[in-house]
Amino acid sequence: MKNILLSFLTIAATTAFTNTSQAQTEICPGATVIIETGDLYFAPSAIEIPVGTTVGWVNVGGTHNANGDISVLTNASFGNPEPFFFPLISGSKGGVCIGTFTFTLEGVYNYDCTGYGHAAGGMVASLTVVGGGEVAGCTDTLACNYNVDATTDDGSCALPGDACDDGDSVTINDIYDDECNCAGIIDNVGDVSQENSFKIFPNPASSFVRIQNPSNEVVSIFNVVGSKVYSSTTSKVDFTIDVSAYSKGIYTVFVGGQSSKLIIE
Repeated sequence: MKNILLSFLTIAATTAFTNTSQAQTEICPGATVIIETGDLYFAPSAIEIPVGTTVGWVNVGGTHNANGDISVLTNASFGNPEPFFFPLISGSKGGVCIGTFTFTLEGVYNYDCTGYGHAAGGMVASLTVVGGGEVAGCTDTLACNYNVDATTDDGSCALPGDACDDGDSVTINDIYDDECNCAGIIDNVGDVSQENSFKIFPNPASSFVRIQNPSNEVVSIFNVVGSKVYSSTTSKVDFTIDVSAYSKGIYTVFVGGQSSKLIIE
């Protein structure tokens, strides 16, 4: 009968804690896990949380704190991965926030209450902080594909100057530039097809150029040194391109596998 009664009380306490936790997170803003303190207890007294969790302690009665630095019982450091400490504070039935702490290091954290005789009376507790799982990716902050969430480098980092593929079949030596744009140069700017299915006008041009593209291909424009200055993001039959900022000279327009010269005046 005694064991049945204890089990019932444990279930009732757990249910009550669950129902009040959501309200108590409003008492300790930023906390995602709440530990309640009261008459010589922490509830729960032992808990496992993932790295990065912010814990809040809410005092519902008496004068208590959470001390994860120097043990009251041994007067020695708890040896926690990182210490935490909050001063004693008086609680109320509605709950008063003792403080919050974000756990960024894995390990076991022991703590107590420094109120007179509280730790000796059993007001001690512990938390176990576990890893949130590894995330593979590029961890080099200078890389074009740096992943802020990556915890393990997977060797995929791509830096300016590294080879890439710009997806254009007419370019070679594709690399990432200083702004992490992937671009290449055309193999031979002077090798221009004589017969094309597309039309460019006006040509020469100074402000805008229109390209009629009945084959519905992607359009690319390269300057005289082979650097790409324009590439359409979609394929369509009619393009109007602003060339007013282009330097005067001869350019090569590629539409699919065909090419033609464009003069900018």
